[in-house]
Amino acid sequence: MQSVKIQYVKTENFEMQYARFGSGEKTIVLFPGLYTKSLMPLAENVAQYYERFTADYTVYMFDRVETPPEGYAIENLADDNIKVLDSLKITDAYVIGISMGGMIAQTVAVKRSGLVKKLFLGSTACKTDGESELAVSNWISLALKGDEDALNQAFAGNVYSKNFYQQYREEILSSLKGATKADLKRFAVLAGGIKGFDISERLSEIKCPVFCIGADKDKIFGAKPSQEIAEKTSGEYFIYENYGHAVYDEATDYLERIEKFFKK
Repeated sequence: MQSVKIQYVKTENFEMQYARFGSGEKTIVLFPGLYTKSLMPLAENVAQYYERFTADYTVYMFDRVETPPEGYAIENLADDNIKVLDSLKITDAYVIGISMGGMIAQTVAVKRSGLVKKLFLGSTACKTDGESELAVSNWISLALKGDEDALNQAFAGNVYSKNFYQQYREEILSSLKGATKADLKRFAVLAGGIKGFDISERLSEIKCPVFCIGADKDKIFGAKPSQEIAEKTSGEYFIYENYGHAVYDEATDYLERIEKFFKK
């Protein structure tokens, strides 16, 4: 297991943490999904999960900015991540974007095609709809009230399939616990950035190979957006049956599918 390094990138306008692990010549950039806290304390777990890639790739997992301003949209997130990629001199990356991270990844690929060699998108969408925005609005409301327990239950209930959540409920809720008031405020701002997202008309500008995975029981986006993105980018897609939004945590062959796509 490669050691994990947690480092900062500082610009004139913001600070962002990232985790780096692996020793391969090729580069993976990981844009994770929305989470109630920073994922940096969980970087060792993430590195263990992606261990199959660490011999061939050096992996960078990016956090969000420390203090996002109100009205901080997906495009702002993408712009700031582009600045970080430029500062680290990363180009031609194999990009993994999960959920909200997939929205960021699509936007980065549209704006700066040279940064992305291949693009994998999991449990994401090219635009939000009423159902996804309703779920996000509920999370924001609970976060602003400071009701961490209710937020964690609502978040996990939306993200995981019913059977998986029932089986691992205590472990899931325990992993989400511990968000500070500052964490909840940041979460509310970042979640608000999802609302109104729509890059569907620009997907044809993505020139790199694209592979999307969705799940038919996804309570947030459903399965159709994965097919839509693939069609608009001349990419590929695969839909899991009887899995929820967090199919990336539940399906045992999920990483194998990503690895095969990257090696094509």
